[in-house]
Amino acid sequence: MNTFNHIVGAHYKLGATTYELSGIDDNYYLLRSLEYKRQRSLKSENFEKLFSEGKLKLVKKALSDITDAVYFTSLTPQKKETFQRRLSYVEKVRMTFGSIIPKRYFKQFIELTAKELYDKNPPSFSTLNRWVVAYRDSNFNPASQLSVHDKKKVTRKRRIDDDVLELMHEIINNEYLVSERPSMQSVYVIFSDSLHYKNLSLPPDKQISIPSLMSFLREIKKIHPMTVATARYGAKTARKRFDYGRSLHYKSQLCLRTEIDTTPLDIMVLDENSAVVGHPYLLPIIDVYSRCVLGWDLSFIPGCAEKTLRTLKHAGSDATAREVGGLPIELVIDNGSEFINESLSSFAKYTGTTILINPPGTPNQKAFVESFFKTVNNKFLDKIKGKTFSSPALRGNYDSEKKASLTLNQLRKLFAKWVDGVYHLEGHSGIEDRAPISLWREEHKKLPTIRYDHETLNTISRSTTQRVITDSRVKMFGLTWTGPSVPIISEKSKSRGKPKPVEVLYDSSDLSTIWIKDPHDKSIFYEAFATRPFFQESLSLFEFNLLKQRGKFKDTDLEKELVLNRIALHEEIREQSTKHKSARKKVSKMEKAQQLLTDDNSEFLDSFKASPSYRTNSEEDEFDVTDFPDDGFLL
Repeated sequence: MNTFNHIVGAHYKLGATTYELSGIDDNYYLLRSLEYKRQRSLKSENFEKLFSEGKLKLVKKALSDITDAVYFTSLTPQKKETFQRRLSYVEKVRMTFGSIIPKRYFKQFIELTAKELYDKNPPSFSTLNRWVVAYRDSNFNPASQLSVHDKKKVTRKRRIDDDVLELMHEIINNEYLVSERPSMQSVYVIFSDSLHYKNLSLPPDKQISIPSLMSFLREIKKIHPMTVATARYGAKTARKRFDYGRSLHYKSQLCLRTEIDTTPLDIMVLDENSAVVGHPYLLPIIDVYSRCVLGWDLSFIPGCAEKTLRTLKHAGSDATAREVGGLPIELVIDNGSEFINESLSSFAKYTGTTILINPPGTPNQKAFVESFFKTVNNKFLDKIKGKTFSSPALRGNYDSEKKASLTLNQLRKLFAKWVDGVYHLEGHSGIEDRAPISLWREEHKKLPTIRYDHETLNTISRSTTQRVITDSRVKMFGLTWTGPSVPIISEKSKSRGKPKPVEVLYDSSDLSTIWIKDPHDKSIFYEAFATRPFFQESLSLFEFNLLKQRGKFKDTDLEKELVLNRIALHEEIREQSTKHKSARKKVSKMEKAQQLLTDDNSEFLDSFKASPSYRTNSEEDEFDVTDFPDDGFLL
């Protein structure tokens, strides 16, 4: 009898309860409930019988069974570069020849492609053909370019101490990015000598580990080539060196060049209680060739990596019903580290998207998205009440807050209808008065754009980190997650009775769930859920950091008050626990606590205990998201 391949991490429903398959041990299937603290162990034959009879139903596949993209998240930098190289070659073949390489054109093709990719050791015909066949047979799935070894065993990336990394960047900036143009090896000698000198004053057990020359070179390679060329050769030479690629930006191909930017919309919006909230921020992805909007995000989040990542997933997901969409081949973004993080870089490498950073002071490099912003203001926002106009002079006596009439959700719905129902159907002067959707349909028949399933995009957009599981919970950024298999992972991670860090995958654009890698089997991932699901649903890391900033103590008087409150509270607890003792003992304890304070602080303590704000119940000192004010951010 043929049996179904059941994978650890999958979700099954038995009766009215949903379980996670948390392990397979000695011919037993171990199930843990998602809703209740309940677990079941079924013999393999009974498990298979219930499954074949339809009494045990698969409701969600394991992450590694949904997509191979999970293996990409933990590749070393070298393997990611190898993967990116393979994907670049097979994509070039697909764009040039389709799915078959004509041997008579191979020599000319490989020379041009290797030169474009700066590849000194291009693949042979047989090697490239093997990559192309695997790509074609997998329906153009990028994971086909991962080797079998990468899927069986994922190598953990070596980490460099933050202080060492800071020193490395300082020496690169001061010694390598200079007009004298020293070699990488000579700059590495300066770096390694600096660490050797520090080690002279440190005991043997505190010695600093010195990164290798290759680690140093990799950090240099992370710097944008234009930045390196400008610092070492001058701006004029750098511009000339990178001028050659501009003609590629306007080829007749969808998604070949796209532009992305953020702008605050000139309109005030309301919350659900009709109170004015403020300006929303719009981030669209514009396809340069067709002028179509591939995807967009309209929220109160200003420009950041999480917002960009969310928009890319909206554009590249096959789950959306929009006709227009696809992942960019080249994406021009704003200059600045706030627009790039690990998740966005990993997402771009897996999908083959080349991120081009717009140099400061060159708005013409993103002329198409800037033009779209003007169209939004002139043709979409023009008739909506609550417009703020672009300047006080133009606004005059118009009361934008009083005239505001739409909530953010209402504005989103109107914008979606306008983009797909009006903007895409109107003639555009930049494409000879053709409608963007008309040009899109024509080119899409020749070469369809690339989209992925929703789970794959969510997987490759995750960052990895190490965390120790405490009390069956994973804690990061001041938030916590848990799940039915988390206690099991915690037990597996122990070494000599002490828990060790486990690898955690999280999406910085959505902190509602995380994935935890099995310490013993790198192909198994367990899902963990937010302990505050209503708060963390679709919450980005950027939004949460803004909220935490609002909750910080910025006034030294408040810090002083906090300390006094805690002392008084602890003293109250001690008094309550010793009621059976004499009144003299209570007084002596109170005097002991007061000795910790100055005379002024003692007076403050007495006045505080007499105030209505004094509370006697025990509270946790750690940060609590339920203390956030309700008048700040609409998430």
